[in-house]
Amino acid sequence: MEVTCIMKTLFSAMCAALILTAGVAGAATTIIDSAEDTVYTSSVAAAESVALASVPGSEGTNALQISYTHTAEAAWFKNGTVTKTYATPIDISAMEALEFDLNVPVANAGFMFIMMVTDDKGYIASTNFYTAFSAPTTGFQTFSAPLSTFVKNQWKASGRAVNMHKIKSISFNFPNQGAVTAGTFVFSIDNVKLVHGLGLLNETILENFESYADSTALNAAYPFGTGGTEATGVSVALDTANPYAGAKALKMEGTFPGQWYTIKATYTLPSAIDVSTAKYFKMSAHGNANMAGYNPAVDIILIDGTGNQLIGHTWLWGENSEWATFYMPFLNSAGATGTWGCWVETQWDAGGAAGLCNLANITAIRLQLSPQAGAPAVYPLTTSTIFDNIVIGDDTTPASVNDWVLY
Repeated sequence: MEVTCIMKTLFSAMCAALILTAGVAGAATTIIDSAEDTVYTSSVAAAESVALASVPGSEGTNALQISYTHTAEAAWFKNGTVTKTYATPIDISAMEALEFDLNVPVANAGFMFIMMVTDDKGYIASTNFYTAFSAPTTGFQTFSAPLSTFVKNQWKASGRAVNMHKIKSISFNFPNQGAVTAGTFVFSIDNVKLVHGLGLLNETILENFESYADSTALNAAYPFGTGGTEATGVSVALDTANPYAGAKALKMEGTFPGQWYTIKATYTLPSAIDVSTAKYFKMSAHGNANMAGYNPAVDIILIDGTGNQLIGHTWLWGENSEWATFYMPFLNSAGATGTWGCWVETQWDAGGAAGLCNLANITAIRLQLSPQAGAPAVYPLTTSTIFDNIVIGDDTTPASVNDWVLY
C-alpha cells in the first residue's frame, strides 16, 4: 500500500482560521441549531449571570441573544458557557466546516469565542475564534470553522477522541483572553449549521482493508501479538459482514484474562510516511455491547523507525455495538506524556519516557483493544472489535475551492 500525504502546516491548538463564505455550487448545509428558542443551559461564575432572549435573527424568526454580566478580572479567569443539548444525538461525520452567524453590537476584545461539540460520552472538540469580539459587526456576520481547525483539550478527560456520529450538545464558550472591567457584554448567535459538499476535505486514506483478498492475506500484513500482556485465543480476520464502508474491515477478537490485557495487530508500512504536519486522523470502529462496564480503549498507535509510539486514544465507545467515527486532532506538539489529550506519548516504548515519537518517520501502525476496568468487572472476557477507514486529514481549505477566502 502506498500512502501519499499532502501536508502543509503544523496544527496549532491555539489558532483557528476564520472563513468567510459565499454561495458555492453543490454545497449543502444542515442546521444544527436554528436559535429559535431560549432552551439552553448556561454556566458562569457565582457572582455573574447570563440572560438569554430571542431577538430578530439572520434567517428564520429569531436569534439567541446572550447578555453576560460579569465582574472585573485578569485574563483567563472567566469561562462563560451557553449549551444546547439535543434530545437525540446528531451526526456530524459529513462536516467539512461549521458555520454560524454572529452579531456583536459593541466590541469587547477581552473576550474570545469558542464553539464546542460534545459527544454522548462527554468527549469534546472545539474551534477557537480569538478576534470574533474584537470589532463590532454590522448586523449579523457569517463565520465558518473548517474541520481541521477543531482542537482537543488535553488537560481533562473530555480530551479523548470525539465520536462524530453521536454529538449530544453544542456550546458557545466565551472566556476572557485579556483583562476585562466589570460590565455587561451582549452578542447574538443564529443559524449554526454544518457545511458539506464543498470538497474542502483534504484527506488521504491510510487503510480501508479493501486490498486484502482474504483473512490469510490480512494476517500476513497485520500479525497479532507483540509481547506484553496479551489476550488469549486471539484472531484477526477480514470482516465482510459488517464493514463501515466498502466491502471489508478488520475484526479482532480474543479473551482477556484481566484488566490491561491487549489484542494488537501491527502493520509495517511499505515505506516510512511523514505525518508531522497532519491536522488530524479519523478512524471508524465498531464495538461490542458485552464490554459495557469494562472501560474499553480502542486505539491506533503510530510507531516510528526507532520504536517510539504515539497512542491515539478512544475510550468507552468500544462498549457500543455500533459504528463510531472518531475525530482525532493532533496538538501543536502532536502528543505528550501524562496528559488527557487525544494523542499521548507512551512512556513504555523503545525510547522510554524521554523518547518522543518522530512523526516525520512513521514506519508502522498498530490497532489495539484493551479493557481498562478492574473490579468489579469480571474476567475472563471474550469480545471483539472491528476497525475500518483510517484517514489522515490535512488543511481543509485548499485554494482550489472557489468562493472560500481566509481572513
